[in-house]
Amino acid sequence: MKGVLISMNILSKISIKNIKLNKKRTISTIIGIILSVALICAVATMATSFQATLVENAVNETGYWHISLLDITEENVNELNNNRDIKEGFKVKQVGYAKLDNCKNEDKPYVNVYSMSDTTFKNLQFNLKEGRFPTNSSEIIISNHIITNGEVNLKIGDEITLGIGKRIREGYELDDYNPYVSVDNEKNKNLPEEEKNELREELQINTTKTFKIVGIIERPNYSFETYSAPSYTVITTNMDEGHTNVYLSLKNPKEYKTSISELLGAKDYSEVTRSSSNDLKYDNFHINTELLRWEVFAFSDSTVSMIYTVIGVVLFIIVFTSVFCIRNSFAISITEKIKMYGMLASIGATKKQIRKNVIFEGIVLGLIGIPLGILSGIFAVFVLIQLMNVILGDFIKGIDGFVLNISVLPILLSVVLGFVTIYISSIASAIKASKTSPIQQIRNSDEIKIKAKKLKTPKIIEKIFKIGGVLAYKNLKRSKKKYRTTVVSIAVSIFVFITMNAFITNAFEMSSNYYEDFDYNVEIAGTISNENLNSIKKLNYVDEVFMTYENKGEYIKITDLTKVDTEFIKFIMLDEDENNLNLEKKRKSTNLMIIGLDDETFRSYVKKIGEDYEKIKDKGILCDNYKYYNEEDKLTDKRIYKYEKNDIMEGQFEEKPVSITIGAISEIKPYGFEQTYYHDGYIVVNINSFSNFKLELAQVNIESSNPEELVKEIKKLDSSLIVSNLDAYVKE
Repeated sequence: MKGVLISMNILSKISIKNIKLNKKRTISTIIGIILSVALICAVATMATSFQATLVENAVNETGYWHISLLDITEENVNELNNNRDIKEGFKVKQVGYAKLDNCKNEDKPYVNVYSMSDTTFKNLQFNLKEGRFPTNSSEIIISNHIITNGEVNLKIGDEITLGIGKRIREGYELDDYNPYVSVDNEKNKNLPEEEKNELREELQINTTKTFKIVGIIERPNYSFETYSAPSYTVITTNMDEGHTNVYLSLKNPKEYKTSISELLGAKDYSEVTRSSSNDLKYDNFHINTELLRWEVFAFSDSTVSMIYTVIGVVLFIIVFTSVFCIRNSFAISITEKIKMYGMLASIGATKKQIRKNVIFEGIVLGLIGIPLGILSGIFAVFVLIQLMNVILGDFIKGIDGFVLNISVLPILLSVVLGFVTIYISSIASAIKASKTSPIQQIRNSDEIKIKAKKLKTPKIIEKIFKIGGVLAYKNLKRSKKKYRTTVVSIAVSIFVFITMNAFITNAFEMSSNYYEDFDYNVEIAGTISNENLNSIKKLNYVDEVFMTYENKGEYIKITDLTKVDTEFIKFIMLDEDENNLNLEKKRKSTNLMIIGLDDETFRSYVKKIGEDYEKIKDKGILCDNYKYYNEEDKLTDKRIYKYEKNDIMEGQFEEKPVSITIGAISEIKPYGFEQTYYHDGYIVVNINSFSNFKLELAQVNIESSNPEELVKEIKKLDSSLIVSNLDAYVKE
């Protein structure tokens, strides 16, 4: 045993000596190991950093809590404070509603008064724009949404008197999920008095209090103020009136299903998701799914499997290609040292010792390369994140920037996979070195085989590469194994480069395809008043405006099914009944969607599809292409209807007959509908010529030279509008 240890010690010293002597070979092998480990570490660190970024985004949006319980008792609060699964709880008092004087938004006539502590302000992510948080029950902060949306002229230092109470309709208390309905507006003023009484609500005032405004916050997240809420958020402190809500964070979020189920008194988590609130201990709760989704990967099982599969495939490709490259380095190194192993074998070194010696050499190189690879991978991710923050910082919403998250798991994964890669790379060479007999190793006869016929050089090589090419070709033939490893290494490197380049190119193309044919880069949805619309048109950076109108409740019914493609009839019937029986007794018409464009937008659209505006300004443009899988299971693109240009289309609208002359047939959908699918087709009309359809403005699309600044200006005009910067989405 002692002799074996001495032999291994001598062999180890020889290996280290060889590593030092063959510096170029050693450096190239270490570089291969560094690159392999750096890639593994970078992929794993990027995954954990991306997760940390999304967690931070969720926290910025909602605050750090996993479940909220609404309208509970103080006894419940004490019980929750002693719960072993709860890490921290934040109590919020919903004091009540109060009328907001001089509010211009008739759908939001109230303020919702909350009371909470300074700690709760910070943990539930209320962003202070100016001023400070209240310190007593006579001070209050208001949402800037009151100023921008409600157009109420309030500022820090003003005093505001609020009559606070409950919203009541037909004896029931209302909350933020019950929208306010004005019975005196244009839409409802002509309703029968009985219906008005059903809609009418009153505010039962419990207390009247005067507050001093000490701060202004940004509009709170949806936990406090939903987009359809009838109230604006205002917050004070040290008031005990009203409903008690708590926002709870869990000690072990990974066990959220068990913790939440026990908290709510459910048998399991599926009962939580499907049960009615009356079956559970707390009848009004909300789970912060956005935070859980990223903090513990709370997706469906199939989605989690997909995520891990993608990461696994990427790591497999890295290890697989790394094995090729590092193995080739070992193979060439062993070929050069085969005589040395022959001499060692001839003086008593066993096959096992030689094999261990080769693996020992790999481990020594790994001990140098793996730490450097880990540091290189972390540094690469750090640089990448800094670059992304610089390039995409202005376009990523909800976060201050991408977060670098260095955790133990990526480092351990890099170490393990690094040594696995080195072991797999060296084992083949180790077996080869140990198997060959000492005489063969000393003669090196397996590596160099000379046969005159095989050394014959093709004339084309001599003609193109001259004498140097002939010598290179003969060397290649004389030692095939040695040069084959080099060729394989080059081939694998080129393969990986081409494959990854194609993958990245296709990924960019796919991500930008959704927007590539759009003639606009700003999209506005929501109810836009004529005053605001005119103001938007006059803003800087507005180059062109496209306005789209719809009648969302009515369609043109085409009852003459002889004008409808037979395959399409089968397609829609199969959608409704897989057995496809008695088609003629089922659907009796198709429902053609009406899309209206204002005159200017209609002109632009007609020009886009290559038609003459004067010839079709009072006609309809039919967009009726659909895709389906035919009997041969091939994706087929066909038209729905058999109408041709200048045909008259007969149908019914609001139970009345209607006819439209088809001015053009186009595969190009109108603005705002490029990526929308409706299987019965569209008829596009000029609203000036078809006023009988009673179309309402549904969407405004704008081509802008500076969409980022334009979005800011539009939000200043009306913060309730949903404004999308499509250029930013593409860059994201």
